[in-house]
Amino acid sequence: MLAIDLSRDSLAYAIRKTRERAVSSIEYTQADLLKLGSLDRQFDLLEAGGVLHHLADPWIKWRTLLSILRPGGFMFVGLYSSIARQQLVGLRGSISAQGYGTTAEGARTS
Repeated sequence: MLAIDLSRDSLAYAIRKTRERAVSSIEYTQADLLKLGSLDRQFDLLEAGGVLHHLADPWIKWRTLLSILRPGGFMFVGLYSSIARQQLVGLRGSISAQGYGTTAEGARTS
């Protein structure tokens, strides 16, 4: 299994969490989606969560992902939308209205 992220912080978090759970079967790589073809690897399963919809031209990245997906492979793509986030927006409004703040301590306040 190969975990790829552009963010070093996100990769560091993933590494820390998998070590806490004694998982050792994951390889980590910092990479840009456009440069995944240079890995010279193909995959049976790709998961892209919360990435493509942030890009200026998501179709370019989509084609990059398809180029490293083995024939018959699966790709799971998670996209955020304003409709899907309506409940989250409402929850944030309630939190703000009650003055809880955005820190972990504020979230624990009841």
